[in-house]
Amino acid sequence: MKVGAGYMTSRKRPDAAAPERKVSLNRAGTYCDEELSVVVVADGAVGTKRPAASRRAAKINVETMIAFFQNKWTWRITDKNEFKDAALRELMNAYEAEAKNGKYAVDDLSATVSAVALKTNGEFLAISIGSGTVAALNHEMQPSVLIPPNPNKKRCVNHIDSAKRSIKAWGGTLEQSPFIAFAVYTTGAGSLVMEDSGSQHSLRTAAACTLFGSGDEYISKMMAEIIKNGENKDAALAVIVAESDEAIRVGRAVLLEAQSAQSAALEEAEEEEKEAEPELTVEEIQAVTEEPSESAPEIAPVETETKSVPDFAVPSQSEIPPVPIFETDAIVIESAPVEPVKPISDIVKEVQTIIPEAPVVAEVENPEPETEVVPETEAVEEEPSIPVKEENVTVAPAEKPKKRRKAPVNRAESGVMELDEDAVKMLDTVEPMYRPLLKALLDAPRSAGELVESGYCPEGHILGTVLPLIRSGHVVYQDGVFSAGDAD
Repeated sequence: MKVGAGYMTSRKRPDAAAPERKVSLNRAGTYCDEELSVVVVADGAVGTKRPAASRRAAKINVETMIAFFQNKWTWRITDKNEFKDAALRELMNAYEAEAKNGKYAVDDLSATVSAVALKTNGEFLAISIGSGTVAALNHEMQPSVLIPPNPNKKRCVNHIDSAKRSIKAWGGTLEQSPFIAFAVYTTGAGSLVMEDSGSQHSLRTAAACTLFGSGDEYISKMMAEIIKNGENKDAALAVIVAESDEAIRVGRAVLLEAQSAQSAALEEAEEEEKEAEPELTVEEIQAVTEEPSESAPEIAPVETETKSVPDFAVPSQSEIPPVPIFETDAIVIESAPVEPVKPISDIVKEVQTIIPEAPVVAEVENPEPETEVVPETEAVEEEPSIPVKEENVTVAPAEKPKKRRKAPVNRAESGVMELDEDAVKMLDTVEPMYRPLLKALLDAPRSAGELVESGYCPEGHILGTVLPLIRSGHVVYQDGVFSAGDAD
């Protein structure tokens, strides 16, 4: 059978002979060099009547595809269909040449083997002949360059169904791979079908041997490692390159199926272990149940204690006073206030006497505005006022600074007060942090009410008392020092 005959008859092959090179296959059935990597997919070879034909076809595919892809004229083909016909023609010619020897038939050679050629630069070119693999280009190039299976072969299946069966062996996600290509190592397409007796084992094995990426060195190493450790030497590598969305959708569904198959296998293994465990005989069960009864007499003395309880309960009840529990509680509650406690009025008086002696500093550091206004007369009345003559008034500081007369102010508005010795001492105790404020008040004097409203000092603070004295001229503030004024 000549497929594609007549389509390429008008095309003359350029004079570009394939390089003479002896092809030596490794145990994985692959050939790799710096420029090219050819992976043979014997999908469906296991279980056929002629497994030797698939091995022979694998070697033929590798030799033919290496020669095909290393020729310069191959890379000059731009049409996808023309590329398919050219590749298939080369393979069929190789199969017919092998069939002339009379050892293998063309149908056996073409139905069991697929060849996939990968360039090392990441460009994918795929050939699929027989029942097996769906391959495509890299996602950055055209969607697919595919040689479909031989439609005249009865053993061949649709390539889409073959791809779905191959995807069933895949467990993972395509987002982990930089390319949409992934490879699955399996024992053949037939074992991936769930109807097969060994499908579950093959499914778990293939899912565990999933290979991501497009590097040919990874494919070669994985194939060599699994074939080396595996029992089936005819195991095959199914290389699948599909559209990412579809592959992810199918892959996730199949991943759940694979996980359920694994869980079912684990359950079966657990059941087998339970069945393998020896069951206890009736005599052994009785011996186990009799053991707790031997220790039962040790707990028996507890019953004697319960019997003695009523004997002690009778005299104890006679000793209890007849006073009810609730009445005793009431008595305790009533007797609690008997302890001497100061009345609230006395506490308030004590607080009022303590407040002037210890002015609050924390509140002055972070002053808060208050709406209430303290009359100037109230602040004066709270403090004891002893009339003292101005002639006897002495300056508190050691050094006498120069006196500075204040500008004339309205005494009726400010409220003139007499200054005593206690008031002078009180002025000296003003915190240094408030003295710059007093200097600002001298420049722009305010009344005590305005001072409280503006938030400069809290209500009842000493500054509210000092301000009227400053404004009346009885006290002079200069360079951080208070002194007596010469006001009349």
